[in-house]
Amino acid sequence: MALKNCGKSYWWHVRHLLPDLVFRLRLFLALYRGSTILREKCFVCGASLGFILLSHWTLHREAQCRMCGARKRNSDAAYTILKTCLGRTEGCLRRNVPELSHLRVYLTQSSGPLHKHLKSLPNFTCSEFWKGIVPGQVHKGVRCEDLTRLTFDSQTFDLIVNEDVLEHVKNFSLAFSEIRRVLKSNGVHIFTVPYNETHTTQRRAMVDEHGRLIQLLQPVYHGDPFRPEGSLVFTDFGNDLLTYLDRLGMRTEDWVLGLWHDPGEVTWIDTADKHAEYWRHYLKGTLVSAFQWNSHVFVSRISEAGRDRRHHDEASFWPRIVT
Repeated sequence: MALKNCGKSYWWHVRHLLPDLVFRLRLFLALYRGSTILREKCFVCGASLGFILLSHWTLHREAQCRMCGARKRNSDAAYTILKTCLGRTEGCLRRNVPELSHLRVYLTQSSGPLHKHLKSLPNFTCSEFWKGIVPGQVHKGVRCEDLTRLTFDSQTFDLIVNEDVLEHVKNFSLAFSEIRRVLKSNGVHIFTVPYNETHTTQRRAMVDEHGRLIQLLQPVYHGDPFRPEGSLVFTDFGNDLLTYLDRLGMRTEDWVLGLWHDPGEVTWIDTADKHAEYWRHYLKGTLVSAFQWNSHVFVSRISEAGRDRRHHDEASFWPRIVT
C-alpha cells in the first residue's frame, strides 16, 4: 500500500531500491567472512560506521562505507573538498553541498558518490570521454570531453575534481596543461591517482602521430563502469609528479589520508612476473586483490610563476620517463 500511495510504480521501486538492498545485504554477510572494518568516518555521507574491506581485498582505498557504499578514496576526496573549499571538515559532503553553490565545479566523471551529491549544484558540469564523439557534444545524456583538448573557455572553473582518471589519459601532460588553462587563477584542482612513493613516473602506453596505440610495457587495466574490459593505463605516476607539476606552474600538495603499505609494498608492475600475477587477477575479475596503494589526494593551485605560462613543458619531463 505504501508503494502504491507514493506516486511511483512498483517496478520503479524495484529498479531503484533493489541495488541498494543487494549492497546492504552483501555488506551484512561480509561481517561474517573475516572482513576488516576501517574505523573511520565517511566524509561523503557522514556515517561513522566504518569502511568494510573484504577478506581477500588488498586495496584498502577501495574499502566501502557501511552506510552509503562510497569508497575510502571517495571519502578522502570529499574530506579534501570540504577542507579546501570551506575551511572545515565538520559534517559531510552530503550536508554541506549547498555551501558550495557559489563555485563553478567540474567533475570529470558522470557517476559515483561525489557526482551523486555535487550534481545538485547550480554551476556543476560533468563529463566522460567517449571515443568517436566530438568533444563538447552530449552522448547518452553526458557531455563528452577530452582532457587533452577541453572545449571550455579559459579560467572557467573554481574547482576541478578527478578521481583516478589521469592515469588513463593518453597524454597526461596536455591534460594537466588544459586543466590549468580552464581553472580560475584562484581555483583549485583536487585529484587522485594510483601513486607510488619510491619510483619515478613510467609511461606504459602512448598514441603516435598516426593515432596508433603503442604498448611500451605490458598492458594494465583498471575497473571502469562504462567499459567491461576496463580502462587502459597509460601512465604509472611516481614520486616526481609534484616536481613536474611545479614546472608546469601548479603548486601542489600531497595529502596522505590513508597509509597502509610500506613504500616497498606499493604496486609497481614493471616485470613479467608482476604482470603475470596482475593478469591472473584481471582474468578472475579480482582487481581489488591485485593492487596495493595508499590513499593520496593531491591539491593543486596555479602558482605565481604559472599565471603567465600558457603551454605545457613536456620535453623536460618525458625523456626521463619514456621506457
